[in-house]
Amino acid sequence: MPGSDSPPEGEPGDRLYARALELTALVAAIADNLEVARFHLRDRLDRDATQLALLCSRAAADRVPAERRRAYRDAKPFAHECVALLDIIGIRLRRSGRDHQSVDDAKARLADIIAGLNHLASR
Repeated sequence: MPGSDSPPEGEPGDRLYARALELTALVAAIADNLEVARFHLRDRLDRDATQLALLCSRAAADRVPAERRRAYRDAKPFAHECVALLDIIGIRLRRSGRDHQSVDDAKARLADIIAGLNHLASR
């Protein structure tokens, strides 16, 4: 997966990285459906989701356990910012009567990712 030094496919770090990549696709779909006037939310959400995936990739590829744990800990704030941004976007979509299912799906994915980060950061 994230490089030649990554754990064998199917390792928890690789699965977490795959979920983070899937999140970036969900975020892209959400961003595409936001008005241009919400560019600051869209850009920040995209940036945070991308950084989350990059850190998960780095952690999954690192052979040094302490460095791997640090990368997972470093990823947590980006995951939590994504949750907050999705909360803001979800509220705005609900108030405008627009479909918010993709936001709910992304938040569910993030809950799974955060649980994985917490687990892997403590291993």
